[in-house]
Amino acid sequence: MEKSTKPGIFVCNGAQTICGKMLDTSTIPSQETTYCMWGGLVPPCVLATTATAQDECHDYCLGVDGSYANQASDDLDPFGYKSWSGLPCDSVYQFEAVQTQDPKNDCAGGGYMPSLSVALPFVAVIDVSNELGTSSRETVAGTLEVENDDSCSNGATSCAMTISKLSSHASVVDGVFEGRSKSGSITSSLPFTLADLEVHLVQPSYAVYSPHDGNLSFPSDSLYFSVSVGELLLGGVTMSDGIDATMFKVSGIKGTWDGQRLSLEIETRKAGVSIRVRVNAG
Repeated sequence: MEKSTKPGIFVCNGAQTICGKMLDTSTIPSQETTYCMWGGLVPPCVLATTATAQDECHDYCLGVDGSYANQASDDLDPFGYKSWSGLPCDSVYQFEAVQTQDPKNDCAGGGYMPSLSVALPFVAVIDVSNELGTSSRETVAGTLEVENDDSCSNGATSCAMTISKLSSHASVVDGVFEGRSKSGSITSSLPFTLADLEVHLVQPSYAVYSPHDGNLSFPSDSLYFSVSVGELLLGGVTMSDGIDATMFKVSGIKGTWDGQRLSLEIETRKAGVSIRVRVNAG
């Protein structure tokens, strides 16, 4: 094997032998399915140096393991039918990661695999408007997690991506509500406060990613959120006692991803109220 301190493409040998079991008790009899770090004949590859190749293969294994563990999580399996044994990812170090000069034939997908799972902090700009006016708040923060499908190998013209988690919690959210006339001019300006805002993505949202332009499209065009809000004050007056874990279906999504930063723009309208959320993560 060539010793290199420069990044190259390394084969994660042994990936097809590093396996775990998913037990599903929702059927009678129960079903046990074996899943491995890689299920194809050609092993996955990573971008690394000789010194970091095994660690990169180990990290890739952890990403695969996490994707299976997520299937058995409370979010996707609320009744607890599934249990995941886990992949023995430390076994990666029993195999030598070999640098290849022919990734097209030696690597699954013809190239190296990017990170399967990326956790990103985000800041969201939220604009809410109705016939009476507009309110906005720019510093609602949270985290989201993006997962790349195995088809996101080097050189792919398009591939699948998943926004697997998106959550935000703020004990206090302050903003400004601007009352407007029919002509659009501002007639009043009042401070508003939301207490204990919690937002969680209820189920993963699947997207198609185009590496050549960085655009994300959403075939289902919908996100499902659970939203809890405490007391709403407008100008110091209580306007609402809040809502608890209410489900919202949000349609109208577009986004971009450059491998490090993800931007989403989400728009919806319900009961005469328009909501626009711009999320910048990374």
